[in-house]
Amino acid sequence: MAKAYVLDTNVLIQAPYALQCFEENHLVLPLVVLEELDGLKKAEGERGYNARQAIRILERLSGNLLTGVSLPNGGTLRIETNCIHEELPDSLPDDRSDNRILKVCCHLRSLEQLVDGNEDLRYENEQELAERIDEIFDRQIIQAEALNFIRGRSLEKTYLIIDEAQNMTPNQVKGIITRAGKGTKIILLGDPNQIDRPFLDERTNGLMYAAEKMKESPLCWQVTMLPGECERSELALDAILRLS
Repeated sequence: MAKAYVLDTNVLIQAPYALQCFEENHLVLPLVVLEELDGLKKAEGERGYNARQAIRILERLSGNLLTGVSLPNGGTLRIETNCIHEELPDSLPDDRSDNRILKVCCHLRSLEQLVDGNEDLRYENEQELAERIDEIFDRQIIQAEALNFIRGRSLEKTYLIIDEAQNMTPNQVKGIITRAGKGTKIILLGDPNQIDRPFLDERTNGLMYAAEKMKESPLCWQVTMLPGECERSELALDAILRLS
């Protein structure tokens, strides 16, 4: 069963030929992605070059992009201009480009929930997704690196996800956040109740340090999940409540 993929601007900036890598699936480009590509096409360096390459590839496609066109390597591509009425949380303002892309994702997700009621098809889709994820890592569109990889670098136009951030020291988390270049977004994930590094506790770990120091910053959003929203099972939830 074909899947729908919503492409962010960063995908085309990193790999302008990504449009040709999704086989018999359906690609959706939010209108805001075209706007951002147009704004980047005169930029110097690799970003500007890749933006121009992506625009040329789109221009060579025959047909109406608003209704959908066939791609040379299979699949389809269309530009999504709607979804303006899709509701997001109040903390996600409508005038931000990333949030406009999220609206498209939410709209498509709602449609998928209506039709994805077949368990066999869902299992097949999960296998396809796993294969696609492997391919994305093989092409280095997404990379997994150790923390030492970040030292001495400025990361531009990058989604940087740091898992198990509760096991970082305050100096480590400071070193990561201060490496953010233009257009970079950093996500720190962690549970301060699951620290397994010596000399750190629920108050002195890097995750809580960043949460406290970045509090009320207009450039930082914090989400705290309740135990009932992230338990692995009833037993795990009961253990969290009793052993904390």
